[in-house]
Amino acid sequence: MKLVQFIEPGAPARTGLGSQTSHKILRLPKVLTGAKPTANPPNITRAALNQFQANAIDYFADVAPPELPDAHLRRSRLLPKRDDILPLMPKGGVCAEVGTQTGGFAKHILSVLQPKLLHIFDLDFSLFDDAHFRQPVEQGLVQIHQGDSSTLLAAQPDRSFDFIYVDGDHSYAGVTRDLEQAARKIKDDGWIVCNDYTVYSPLEKIKYGVYRAVNELCLRDNYEILYFALHPWGYHDVALKKIRPT
Repeated sequence: MKLVQFIEPGAPARTGLGSQTSHKILRLPKVLTGAKPTANPPNITRAALNQFQANAIDYFADVAPPELPDAHLRRSRLLPKRDDILPLMPKGGVCAEVGTQTGGFAKHILSVLQPKLLHIFDLDFSLFDDAHFRQPVEQGLVQIHQGDSSTLLAAQPDRSFDFIYVDGDHSYAGVTRDLEQAARKIKDDGWIVCNDYTVYSPLEKIKYGVYRAVNELCLRDNYEILYFALHPWGYHDVALKKIRPT
């Protein structure tokens, strides 16, 4: 699977659609652009490959994640898909979804976790399925929060959430802000689940900062990855919990 869009040498730079900042494009060295086999000496081909790898390191430098030691991974379990995480989470608690778009996953949270209260945060609810959530909102089971998620989450009581699902701003700065607030608001035995645990979005052709921000949270606040849910296009989910004292 290609991680970046290959641009022919000399082509104008492009940025990903919907990106908040400009993104560098990884350019394929001329020696690797042609489909035909070349008769270049091995040292030239090796030099081109080394340059390609150096370009990749430079391209991903601002979202490169720190490595997690074994203490943060030793109890991890691999799951087929993100929907398999929810049945493993506590039911009947106070939950939050940061970034909802249509409300599709929020419906699963309501159905599977049966929360006492579900807070839904997003900047824009124009695509949201208002009709589906009208009754839960009227019943006081769901609260809608429109605006910057990290600011709105900061207004909630500390250590009051059992489950927080983070799928909002995918830039490194944005997801870092959301995770910093999630770590303040989650109970000591609560769960933070992050969508799109990757450095790159193949559909949008832009970099994601989720992988780096999650690993930094684990190292800074002593979280471990207990579940890793696969996605066929690389938009994986990870479920985090505080490491228990031994």
